[in-house]
Amino acid sequence: MRRRDEEQVEFCQLVADFIDRHVQHHGDCASVVRAHRDHLAVEAREAAMQSRRVWLPEVHRVQMLANLMADHTVAFAEPGGALLDASHHLVVVGPEGGFSHEELHGAPATVSLGESVLRAETAAIVAGTLMVSLRRG
Repeated sequence: MRRRDEEQVEFCQLVADFIDRHVQHHGDCASVVRAHRDHLAVEAREAAMQSRRVWLPEVHRVQMLANLMADHTVAFAEPGGALLDASHHLVVVGPEGGFSHEELHGAPATVSLGESVLRAETAAIVAGTLMVSLRRG
């Protein structure tokens, strides 16, 4: 059975053809087996080939949220946030249950993905689709 993060990577590549990186994040710890990242890279490659993309997306190692917060082109998906705009180059979707108050306080920006509360995997697909729409005008 496929894992949700595998499906997320595949669907993001099929629906959102401009997505060029997939970054996993952890708030408090950054430990993940390299083999899993390599497996997600294979998923992304296969989906990119199926959708006839010209370039392959990068699957980055797990990042600490603090590292992502230093980038002002990053926005955290959060109910009640501002509208997503073209200045955001990466949307961070939170864990089930949402980001902590400390994480949100340090976020460069928060953006809304709509009125519904979404699963993390679905939120990534929605964010990618919205970003494609913004880029295409």
